[in-house]
Amino acid sequence: MSEIIIDTNNIKQDKGLNKYNLLQSQSDDIRHQYNEVFELVQGSLTTVTDNDAQSKFNVAISILEPTAHQTETLIRFRDSFKNIEAQIDPERLRFEVDKAADNEICIYRKSINGVTNIIINDDGSIAFSFIAYKDANKNDVFDFYDNCDQFDYESLVFKFFSL
Repeated sequence: MSEIIIDTNNIKQDKGLNKYNLLQSQSDDIRHQYNEVFELVQGSLTTVTDNDAQSKFNVAISILEPTAHQTETLIRFRDSFKNIEAQIDPERLRFEVDKAADNEICIYRKSINGVTNIIINDDGSIAFSFIAYKDANKNDVFDFYDNCDQFDYESLVFKFFSL
């Protein structure tokens, strides 16, 4: 009986079907299908690796299923956040966009003073709140804005980052 020797140094590790494996495929069909499916996706729809406002809002609009009113409001906030991002160090623009109770969308951030929220109702109306931590020397704030067509989004975004 002959002995079989396996050289473990030359065994190819299967890493799964990731982007690079698919693009290096010898099959034109696989490369074409990959490009057809994934070339339309600008960035990730599940993870934002950059801290830029446009990416965060684009992801939120894509995955949170906002109503038409919420989408319009999110786009207006996105533009205001982008304007402020150009004026302020982008690393300071730490915030999240998520779905809250009752189909509301919440833009929020935590600071050393408390938690700031911009809540967009499904009809597009906006609530702004700031809840101060106990040891912060700040007052709590709750404002409600109903007529959002005549609204100064950029002022509210400056307020959002100032508290």
